[in-house]
Amino acid sequence: LVYKSLCNGDSAISDTLAIDNTQPPSSEIDSVSVDINTGKVIIGWSKNPAPDVMNYTIWRALGANNVPIDTIDSTFYIHPTSNPNSGALAYTLTAIDSCLNQSIIQSSHTTMFLRSVYDTCNKSITINWTAYFGWANILGYDIYIKNGQSPFIKLQTNNPSNLSYTFTNF
Repeated sequence: LVYKSLCNGDSAISDTLAIDNTQPPSSEIDSVSVDINTGKVIIGWSKNPAPDVMNYTIWRALGANNVPIDTIDSTFYIHPTSNPNSGALAYTLTAIDSCLNQSIIQSSHTTMFLRSVYDTCNKSITINWTAYFGWANILGYDIYIKNGQSPFIKLQTNNPSNLSYTFTNF
């Protein structure tokens, strides 16, 4: 008999131990947003169902390339060096198990980039934003307004193809 241990820490006294060479299932991002107070991107996802997942690698999607940003063991990440003021940012995720098997990289999710134009003659503000990418079926975009210290109030929901709104009478 030979004493051997597996990469996940399991051990046994046996002549054969099964080595884990199976990728964990894919992990899917469920939210990418920008904290309005800090300006940092927050990425969230559900815990991977594989019992031996150790951590997750967060990737920044740059065109056809994915660049690893960080590897962590929680189900949310705050990107400390993100700059969502320059445009929409895209992220994806992989799960890594105890034998360092990595899941397949899923499609990326993006932040939305908002721009505004103030028209002094018409006394209006038009906001335009980039579409959120990551889910196949976006049902719409909720538009909120806030005045001073008052809470946000929902004005309306735009259909997914309407990426602008004009405020008047403010």
